[in-house]
Amino acid sequence: MTTRSAVVLACGLALPSAATAQEPQATRESVPPEVVASATVQRSVRPDLATITLRFSRTGATPTDAGRNVALLADSVRGALAALGIPRDSTPTASQWWWPRTRMEPRVVPGPYNPRTGMRAQDTTYQANESMEVRIGDLSKVGKVIDAILARGITDISEPRFSASNTRQAELDAVAEATRAARARAEAIAAAGGGRLGRTRLLSTERAGDPFATGIRLTPASESAAADRVETVVVGPAIRVVARVYGRWELVERP
Repeated sequence: MTTRSAVVLACGLALPSAATAQEPQATRESVPPEVVASATVQRSVRPDLATITLRFSRTGATPTDAGRNVALLADSVRGALAALGIPRDSTPTASQWWWPRTRMEPRVVPGPYNPRTGMRAQDTTYQANESMEVRIGDLSKVGKVIDAILARGITDISEPRFSASNTRQAELDAVAEATRAARARAEAIAAAGGGRLGRTRLLSTERAGDPFATGIRLTPASESAAADRVETVVVGPAIRVVARVYGRWELVERP
């Protein structure tokens, strides 16, 4: 080996050792310890809207007859509800279709008995299916609305679904209290570990790494209903506003 090649080889061997010497320096800075805590707070809001879905059908010798008959029944229901103070724009055709069939369907029914053949002839009628949504702003009328619908011979009635439009202030109050509760928990954890809280690193109503896990939700309980000799009575439940806050704080050692 010549002197020149030995020098080049020595330089080549020195480069990896220099890079290796820099690695411990890059890892000297460790991430400071932290405290992670969360809290959940619940508020209650009275509902101000009840929604009921009706499903009914009528038959006819032709599609036109069936459509006319189901339209007459729908108009009769809307008229009865209007007499209770439910405007027609609060009784739209339901947007969600619940039947596993079409809006208009043929139905084959047995016809009159033929003594010559010993068989019954088959006849075709048509059934028109309809779905209606009833939105009730005065919750004291929910029972009367159900009774009026039953009086028209409609029995396929969904359970009332209660909702509230005035939840914003309850949400803000719940979030504020959940934030304070989460910090109080974090302070207790830090003190028990012999430290204290430092800077706030994160405060959120969404769990880190899971944007679909929102910390605010509305959970209405199922309604209670009772029927007596006079009328149906429906008591709407409170809407639960639930807020969950996630927080992270630096953990600082006490002097």
